[in-house]
Amino acid sequence: MSMNCPKCSASVSESDRFCSYCGHPLELVVTNSVEVGDGSIEGPLIQAGRDVYYRPKSPDPPKASYDAVPKWRSPFTQAVLSWMGVFLGIFGIVPISKIFGFYVTPSTGVNLVIWLVALLIVAAVFGLVWSLRELAKRETRRPLMLSWAISGYNHRITLEKIEASRCPTCNGKMKYYMKPTDWYYQINDNGSRRRVVTERTPMLECVRNPKHAFEMDPAEDKVAHSLR
Repeated sequence: MSMNCPKCSASVSESDRFCSYCGHPLELVVTNSVEVGDGSIEGPLIQAGRDVYYRPKSPDPPKASYDAVPKWRSPFTQAVLSWMGVFLGIFGIVPISKIFGFYVTPSTGVNLVIWLVALLIVAAVFGLVWSLRELAKRETRRPLMLSWAISGYNHRITLEKIEASRCPTCNGKMKYYMKPTDWYYQINDNGSRRRVVTERTPMLECVRNPKHAFEMDPAEDKVAHSLR
């Protein structure tokens, strides 16, 4: 079987490795062809000698989406939450000093209980303020319940309503929540076991089939600057 040299177009034999007229190498010259029904190939073509291997492109997995509709933009910015944390930390010194003072100069037990409750309330509020500050600092979103979420985008706490799309697999309704993704089982003294969740991930999950679950990025909203 004969073919033409790609450089000088001279007729050469299929077994030749070099053109006898111009000396051009013929290793890359092949006579094989690949045909597909629709005339297009989406995927890599690998050529080994005269054999051509076609590896079709894997289809992209289905994706779920949602719209976060802002319902209330709070006045709590990252700066405001930082100052609230400072004031709560200072205010927390008062019940702590009262509790220690009780052991120095004992008084009625009722007063001790009151200051212990006050300390617990201050600690709980401080923890809430600090978690909201971290949310505003990182500008991320966190699911709440009943298709609501809280966002720290633009360094401001915003309450959002989540409008989820239909399930891309079965067209069922989707819910947005923090789904347990890692856990272990704790064995009690009576032999029963209790699941202890160690990690939760924002998910869009199909109501019809919980196996149709799609992980959502809490930082999917792009920001124009780095974290401060």
